[in-house]
Amino acid sequence: MKRMLLWIALFACVAAAAFVCVPQPSLTAQSFKTWQLNFDNKIRVPKGEEFRQVELQADRITKKFASVDLPDGTNQNFWFSPNGILSEAKTFSKPVDGTRVLIRHALFDATGADYLSDVEYSLQGEVLRRTTMVTPELSHRWTYHPGTDGLLKKFESFDRNLSKTTKWSKILSDEFGADMALVETFRRIKDGFERIKYGPDRRVTARHVHQQRMYKEFWYYPDGVKSRVFVEQNSDGTTIKLFDADGKMEEEHQVFGAIGTSPWYSVLGKETSPTHLEQRWMPATADKSAMLFHTTAYVNGAAIFKAEFDEKTGKLKQVTQYLDGNGFKGADYIFHVREDGFLAKRVHRDPRGTVIGEIVYAPTDKVALPVVLNPTWLKIHQFDYLPPQVVEYAPSER
Repeated sequence: MKRMLLWIALFACVAAAAFVCVPQPSLTAQSFKTWQLNFDNKIRVPKGEEFRQVELQADRITKKFASVDLPDGTNQNFWFSPNGILSEAKTFSKPVDGTRVLIRHALFDATGADYLSDVEYSLQGEVLRRTTMVTPELSHRWTYHPGTDGLLKKFESFDRNLSKTTKWSKILSDEFGADMALVETFRRIKDGFERIKYGPDRRVTARHVHQQRMYKEFWYYPDGVKSRVFVEQNSDGTTIKLFDADGKMEEEHQVFGAIGTSPWYSVLGKETSPTHLEQRWMPATADKSAMLFHTTAYVNGAAIFKAEFDEKTGKLKQVTQYLDGNGFKGADYIFHVREDGFLAKRVHRDPRGTVIGEIVYAPTDKVALPVVLNPTWLKIHQFDYLPPQVVEYAPSER
């Protein structure tokens, strides 16, 4: 028995020694990566793809070729240079009767990040768009009308200064209709760009100019000469002017603040009726119509009345009537309005703002507002078209 136990103990010691002496696999990231790449091909299903197969070069690490199936049924093939940089790519359509057709073919520069050439095709094999790098700092792109066998729709030119950036910036573009009439031009100018839209007979219908902290739009009548709408944005707000066919300004609208918020909105009336309205309102949303908070009417530069509305209910709550033509510097009546539309109180102030008279009405009194309010003054002035907000506003304090 003792001899048996001695043999068992000796066997256990030898086994333990053997276990310690045999090198154990190290579960380091490097060994895992080496094991993972120890194939001629890899198959993966990355997020957003249906299938990806990668063929490796002789070192079994550097990519040589990749094939990707996308959810829309198209297939993309990629070829890589000996150092593993992308050099060529082709995209094939989803199978039609078991056949795929080439719909895009691109060649890349030595960095693998920019196109030397990029051509897109229709299913019928016609060229839809072609991009070519002329120099490392200049590229051109041609876009064609589909089904016209190469009728030019748009020409664009891009440049970059490689000492400063790798991003391309558009220099110019010309867009044409199916009749080859010029539709729109784009030109880069100092600190911005100019875009011109054309109508029949190449008459100018609109011109947009965007420069640093300034944006302008000019819209014309069909003659291409007379102004119809003028828009200007700067760091104070937006000015919109409307002109009649004779060139006279009908209205001038000024928005102080960012479009789409609760702006101050000034509306200068026609030259024949020099009424000026200054409003603050909440623009309409999908769930709620526009709501006027208050409006002040001016005649010949002097305020004549101010109407204020409840910001929750939208009901008229106070009216100030300026009495002597001096606007805010003159005497006034202030009428406080109940929710039922009748007066709650009337306050009379002198030009210095001192209260010289006050009448408080009982809840049962039904005294109507003595001031006749012009409905057009209470109209919320909004445009069907507002320019895009391209200038960051720093609204004036009001």
